[in-house]
Amino acid sequence: MVDVYGHRGSKGLYPENTMLSMRQAIYEGVDGVELDVHLTKDDQLIVIHDETLERTINAQGFVNHYNWSELKKMTLSSIYQTYTNYDPSWDLERIPLLSEVLDLVVQKRIKVNIELKTAFNQYDGIEQKLIDCVQGYMNRIEVTYSSFHLPTLTRLKAIDPEATIAWLIHQPIPQVMDYYLSYNMTYLHIEASLLKDRYFLNQLDLTRVRAWTVNDEETLTLLFKLGIDGIITDFPSRALEIKKRWAQNTALPYMREG
Repeated sequence: MVDVYGHRGSKGLYPENTMLSMRQAIYEGVDGVELDVHLTKDDQLIVIHDETLERTINAQGFVNHYNWSELKKMTLSSIYQTYTNYDPSWDLERIPLLSEVLDLVVQKRIKVNIELKTAFNQYDGIEQKLIDCVQGYMNRIEVTYSSFHLPTLTRLKAIDPEATIAWLIHQPIPQVMDYYLSYNMTYLHIEASLLKDRYFLNQLDLTRVRAWTVNDEETLTLLFKLGIDGIITDFPSRALEIKKRWAQNTALPYMREG
């Protein structure tokens, strides 16, 4: 069955990349969570999507211009107070360290996709720091490292030849499986609309494909039918319900035969 990953936790309804959002995705029953990492000025791995703070945090400037001691005191942006299920307890959430999220998910043994945000910012040594951080968890959880930036994936493989890596793709790539094989990738993480292009779709080994970011029922149903490895969604509870209905409907003929 197709795995369901919560995008930045349960991003559609909760503050993205927070411990709250991760806990909610786990509670909803995801197979895995997707998150993003940056390096602070003092080389701490933190979980946040943007290179800058102002969209999600009540502060301004680049993440890597601050030490962890400064970042951990910053509060969430007031934008989350507009969410329909907002609760004042959300105001206590802070930017988490990657190790804090890993400590949470390892308890449930769900899968983790860690996206390295290295397409625009160069974080010297981030690949080694990330593998060092994750190493202590590897016997208990399955970790995938993803990036749009091919040199990042190459460096990860050079450090750890057994690393599970995935290339993030947002446009059709001619001969994409040649890249997959040449760079010794494990998965291709493909923007979902590209999987509606029959020519591009026919190039792929669908068992090696995960799709992002999939929120509508039509696309979710199509991808469950295609049998790709996984989908990444802002609304994991919705995706899991559709997955459950699809599985029940496809099983019905076999149930009748029995």
